[in-house]
Amino acid sequence: MDGTLMKKKKDSDILKKFKEHSGGAVVKQLKIEYIDPLELSPNSYNPNLHDTTTFDMLLGSLKYFGFTQPVVANKDTTEIIDGEHRWRCACILEMEKIPVVWLSLTPEQMRVATIIHNRARGKEDGELVYDIEQQVDGS
Repeated sequence: MDGTLMKKKKDSDILKKFKEHSGGAVVKQLKIEYIDPLELSPNSYNPNLHDTTTFDMLLGSLKYFGFTQPVVANKDTTEIIDGEHRWRCACILEMEKIPVVWLSLTPEQMRVATIIHNRARGKEDGELVYDIEQQVDGS
């Protein structure tokens, strides 16, 4: 099986696991709460990695634009489900409050949600990014 087919199968498998483990954990209305970032803790299994350049870009984005996407955390354990790198940046920037959406999930649901959030980010279209950079440089 080639790499593309293997990734599609893995994505399909993780979606099946999500459906099996979701257990009605759907958020019908997003409720954002602002809390001290030190009240949260990272989970022990986050597979998402950032190199130094990417992390520094995120750090700069939060410094200049603030949060545009809340951290998602488990209400019962205060563990981060999605947004660990945003949380780490907030701690470095010594932010007093950050936006959080609370969910009550089982450990299995948390792991599946973390993978789904990470994979759903997508990839950049290099040509479109180049066009945008040219527009920004020309303005």
